[in-house]
Amino acid sequence: MSAYGMLAFLEAGLDTDALPIMKWLIGQRNDKGGFQSTQDTVVGLQALAKLAAKITSPNNDVTIVAKINENQEKRMTVNAENGMILQKFELPSAARNIEIKATGSGFAVVQLSYKYNMNVTGEWPRFVLDPQVNANTNPDHLHLSVCASFVPSAGQNVSNMAVMEVGFPSGFTADSDTLPSLENMPFIKKVETKDGDTTVVLYFDSLDQRELCPTISAFRTHKVAKQKPAPVVIYDYYDNSRIARQFYEGPKASLCDICENEDCSEACSIKSQKQRSSDSPSREPTVGNGPTLQSGSQTARVSFFAFLLTTVLVAIFH
Repeated sequence: MSAYGMLAFLEAGLDTDALPIMKWLIGQRNDKGGFQSTQDTVVGLQALAKLAAKITSPNNDVTIVAKINENQEKRMTVNAENGMILQKFELPSAARNIEIKATGSGFAVVQLSYKYNMNVTGEWPRFVLDPQVNANTNPDHLHLSVCASFVPSAGQNVSNMAVMEVGFPSGFTADSDTLPSLENMPFIKKVETKDGDTTVVLYFDSLDQRELCPTISAFRTHKVAKQKPAPVVIYDYYDNSRIARQFYEGPKASLCDICENEDCSEACSIKSQKQRSSDSPSREPTVGNGPTLQSGSQTARVSFFAFLLTTVLVAIFH
């Protein structure tokens, strides 16, 4: 509502009266520059942009100096050449006192964002998440179906923009050939990867109670054993506290599965021999007109025994 009020002030030519509303709106933005919902972000940015167009000077030249803990300084300059470029820097973790000063002439907006964790029990997650490894997965290829839906509350049956991040087990990388098919799904607006293609990020305009189940594929690019469960996360783009997280087990690999030649231990060699013996067909003596044995030494012993028996019988009858 404040953004609509600001637009009304600007439409009436009351630019100066709109400045307090602008300051309040800027204080409501999140660290990404958006507001609580998609609609709020659209109207809020529209109002801020309209005011900026009116008060920005072509001779803009502002220098901002941030003094950190009284012994460090960060300096930024906003002028006509870079006025439309976002400038930012990350504060050191030890920062406790920050003093910001601006000099020059013109208009610039400075925003300080910070986050912290609290040791409290969170609310029930606003999303339901269920990752399932498909049956056609094998040690070299992973096919994962991730079903997600929104948990409605009083006054909100549909989520804001939602982001799903699908991580893969160590050694697996996203199958880039399958990503275009995800982008063609009507409920997915954008698909990207990060962390060296080891994570796929899906953007949804919104989610409701209906379950959506995109399938993500990956293949093994590095030999890694004893992988830990991989995470899947979904969260509200405008409120990261609304988050759900689940882990899943990918294709397993042991040290014996990835070692080669002399790198393998004796235990791996014994395991490999047992595997080969169990895979090979068993050989049994063939029963026919007479006994036939496989070993040459066994055949010699049987022949010798038959010769000895014949000799004894001849001696008896003579």
